[in-house]
Amino acid sequence: MKRANLCLPDHRLCHSAGDRRGGECLWRDTAAPACDPHRRKDGEHHGRDPHPLARERTLGEDGAGLLKDVAGKDPARLTQGRLLYGDARAEFAGLIEQMKAELAAGRDPAASPDFQRALQAAVGKRDAFITYLKSEVLPPEGNGKAGVLAGIAAAAELIPALAKGVAILWEDWRKASANGDTLIGWQVNRGRDQAADFFPAAQFRERFYRPDVIARVLDTLDVGAALRQADTARGAATKGGAVASLLPPVIEIVHPQDGIEAHEATLDLAYRVRSPAGKPITGVFATADGRPLTDARREVLMTSAAGEESGLMIVPLPKRDAKIALLAKTVDGQSEPATIVVHWRGPGFAPKPKLYVLAVGVRDYRSYQPLKYADRDASDFAARMQRQNGGLFADVKVLPLLNEHATNSEVEDGIDWIRREVTENDIGIVFMSGHGKTYLGDYYFLPYDVDDTKLFATGVSKDALRKTFNNTTGKVVVFPDTCHAGGVQMASTKDGTGPDINGLVNELAQAGRGVVVFASSTGNQLSVELDAPWRHGAFTQALLEALDGGRPGQSADYNHNGAISTDEINVYVRNRVKDLAHDQTPVSAKPDATPDFPLAIVR
Repeated sequence: MKRANLCLPDHRLCHSAGDRRGGECLWRDTAAPACDPHRRKDGEHHGRDPHPLARERTLGEDGAGLLKDVAGKDPARLTQGRLLYGDARAEFAGLIEQMKAELAAGRDPAASPDFQRALQAAVGKRDAFITYLKSEVLPPEGNGKAGVLAGIAAAAELIPALAKGVAILWEDWRKASANGDTLIGWQVNRGRDQAADFFPAAQFRERFYRPDVIARVLDTLDVGAALRQADTARGAATKGGAVASLLPPVIEIVHPQDGIEAHEATLDLAYRVRSPAGKPITGVFATADGRPLTDARREVLMTSAAGEESGLMIVPLPKRDAKIALLAKTVDGQSEPATIVVHWRGPGFAPKPKLYVLAVGVRDYRSYQPLKYADRDASDFAARMQRQNGGLFADVKVLPLLNEHATNSEVEDGIDWIRREVTENDIGIVFMSGHGKTYLGDYYFLPYDVDDTKLFATGVSKDALRKTFNNTTGKVVVFPDTCHAGGVQMASTKDGTGPDINGLVNELAQAGRGVVVFASSTGNQLSVELDAPWRHGAFTQALLEALDGGRPGQSADYNHNGAISTDEINVYVRNRVKDLAHDQTPVSAKPDATPDFPLAIVR
């Protein structure tokens, strides 16, 4: 599977496996040779070619500059040239707008018939203008001005050039999508006798996750200009620094082997960790099924000046089969998890879990445009989960917060209720339906009493959710349905107002937090609300059906075991939403260290 590339000036890129222009950022394609940043000669700098779309626009403007040669000499010829240039410029602008529309809808422009038609139209008008210049304006050969058109002389060359430019933007756009930063990253070779390290971009999220930059590239066709505009808008400069100096640690479990059977309450894990950037190891911690094991103890046995460490982690085991993971930290980041599956064979067993559900739905806002069914979404979801009482769960506690009861303080208290009540054996669910917004790069769910002039104090932020769930010992599942059409969601994400769902999904599901996230749509789509007979958001309607086991002719119980798991919900909801709302794509994320687990029993 081909991985996407990053596109920020902080780190250059390879456009394809084996392409040495980019130096550091690589396709993660094991079938092809990798670029090796360490093989560059000292002092050698690999720049980046101008974006093909920006190059085409610049050359077109240079061609238009030749029209001044006929000014005052032949008004008729000048008028004809200006008309042809105007047509070419308008079609090029139309091409860019069509590309924006495709990207905003989450579609690859290259696969769109509408974009292909716009491309052909742009090529035709541009070719007519170039033909006019060559036959009516350019002086005899040898003058030198003909060189202005050398890069855009043939329409046959323009189509692949523009297609390449669109492909680059498409991959960059995907980079900002939910889970997209797990598909891209940096490969660092360690010599002929050792396996290379691969560092997913997710490990650099705090520094390089910039959807505001990617969005502005569509307007500027210039990454540097887009970065400057985005920095100005957020009021903070982008930090520099070579990727090699920011590489996170790499940890491995030396003993025991995967699949071990455990009979004791604790298990000793021998680990080895190294720091490719040479930074000291600041911590090693353990998780069980993605959730932190706060009582795990670390015993360091050996360290080195090169940032290497060996030691033991004494891990308390849950009385059930579990996926145990170790992660290491430095000041710059966190490692990918090293995992083993442990089969519990000791005395006793884990009690049946309890389920805690916070269901928030705001239809009527104090100061925002109302929605149609957000409160009904939340109340019906709460009712569906309440039905699981006594079945899959020993007890189900539900806290619904609807409309005027979903104030900032009530919602934040409800989220803290999840933190307080959910134990290591339990599951907490947070369902939120309403408006969402991004402010200074942070996602906010908008409660009933939100004050737009005091969003930091009156909105429920991604950061607050993250910090709370970091301190929750059990499993956590979050369902944000906050990109509804209408109201504040109509604003563009690039100006810092549209809800950054991708950032929310990616950050909550980061390794070591163990939060499973299902969102109603991608970060650049709107979520549809369905009228009768459903009277729900399309996402919530599909989710409710999944919890019920599906609908006639479309089962959600894919393995026919009578339970609906997180993976089955993901598959069913994605497929069903396509039927209900064609331009809406639900997204989900689950850390690698978190196994699939059931949320409902089909009755």
